[in-house]
Amino acid sequence: MVGLAAVYLEWVVYLTLLFNSESTGTGADADTHTSFSISLFADIMAHPTAMWLAMQKINQTGTWSLKGSTPSGVFLGVIWVIEAVVILVGAWLLAKAQATEPFSETSNEWADEETLAHPLTFAQDAATTRTALETGQFHHLTPHLSSEATAPFARLKLHSAPNDPNCRYLTLENVTIAVDKKGKA
Repeated sequence: MVGLAAVYLEWVVYLTLLFNSESTGTGADADTHTSFSISLFADIMAHPTAMWLAMQKINQTGTWSLKGSTPSGVFLGVIWVIEAVVILVGAWLLAKAQATEPFSETSNEWADEETLAHPLTFAQDAATTRTALETGQFHHLTPHLSSEATAPFARLKLHSAPNDPNCRYLTLENVTIAVDKKGKA
């Protein structure tokens, strides 16, 4: 939803600047100046149908040049789709990156993460381990005793919001060490 709002706002800003632009000169000597009008911005934002009609007209003629030609029609439409995809995918990637971090609505802050110092035995059955931990059966957490540097292990991460005592989460993460062809971890 945020990505779609960003695409919409991109178009509102673009059209605001385009409709407020003035050109002087012609050809290679042409110079364009523009300014931002908050009232025009609000008007364009409030009228999506008019914005769509303006986009259709721009698509027919184009408004900028690329190596001496003015993109329009299908080619310009493809450029617009690529722009929208970049914005939508960017918004999705940002949201996905943040989705793993707890957020406290109460204190309006992200939880800090602390990796606990001592590794644990690799959790072979994640579902059973999860159920055990959720029911307070912490005896499933046994110390990682292997001296082998590449042995898989688990680690605990504590997430807590500094100003919200109710925002505390524990994450158990399995870690597997990959070894390359040269035997380096």
